[in-house]
Amino acid sequence: MPERVGFIVSGTLVSQKLTANSDGSYTGEITVKVTHTNHHALGEKEVTVEKTYSLTAAHLTFGLADTNSDGSVGLDDLKEGDRVMLIGKVTKLANKHCDHSKFAAQKTIRKVVFTAP
Repeated sequence: MPERVGFIVSGTLVSQKLTANSDGSYTGEITVKVTHTNHHALGEKEVTVEKTYSLTAAHLTFGLADTNSDGSVGLDDLKEGDRVMLIGKVTKLANKHCDHSKFAAQKTIRKVVFTAP
């Protein structure tokens, strides 16, 4: 039986294609050069260094300066090289003796934190 566990990936921003939703959340894709993971996300670092994540209704936090001086901090202030942390859940099989052949882990990113490099 699958269970949901914490999933944390951090690294630097490569690119983003995010759009704001009417409820203040964001949807789209973000590509990150992965440099650190928690133990539930170890596979994210081993497969390839750059990973693209799909976001649906994720909350974004901007710990950045207003680089374009428009009076607010948002997607338009992001640039390649900014630090990124993705926080969410991933499914995994609770028992190591379960049949893993037909199991595919499902990732759900609920929060993304951007900070200056």
